[in-house]
Amino acid sequence: MLSRNGNRPLVAAVTGRIGSGKSTVSALLAGMGVPVLDLDAVGRALQQRPEIAAGIARAFGPEVVCDGVVDRAALAARCFADRAALRRLEALLHPLIWREAEGWIARQEGVCVVEASALRDRPHLVDVVVGVQAARPLRRRRVAARGGRAAEYFDAIDRLQRPPKADVVIDNNDGMDRLRQEVARLHGRLLRRARRHADRLSGPG
Repeated sequence: MLSRNGNRPLVAAVTGRIGSGKSTVSALLAGMGVPVLDLDAVGRALQQRPEIAAGIARAFGPEVVCDGVVDRAALAARCFADRAALRRLEALLHPLIWREAEGWIARQEGVCVVEASALRDRPHLVDVVVGVQAARPLRRRRVAARGGRAAEYFDAIDRLQRPPKADVVIDNNDGMDRLRQEVARLHGRLLRRARRHADRLSGPG
């Protein structure tokens, strides 16, 4: 997979458990000019497609789809209560999500980031896994402050999430000033690695 200039971009995946701050890290990188794709948002958009909604209804029953629209609250409740149900949903959506991501990555240059909450394995498209970490009590407080379904299901979500081993760890326990410093260092590191990556791909001659 090559970008427009003929070189495959360096792909970093930003991941971490619920409330760790991966979206904040991704937003900081985006502010530094790095293109970011939110894979959770891609998954939500896919669920709006009629053919995907029909597949979800077949896999989970008609009660999770109303008038052709996925009831995301009902689907979430099912998946958070049943690991096997979550695996079925991932088997249905993840190949489609990564197909969308592959097309997006092909349009990028230099460094790009995919943000993913459910990156248990390391997809072949990913060169660097960035793991955002924070203590569980702090993560719980952050999610509670946001409200919504995630706060209600914090324990279930946290139990089910198993991020892959990270190449780079971002500690997000000490506030925004410290996080900005860590992300700035990460940005520099990714740019340096991207230059080496491009040099290897271009090769001699």
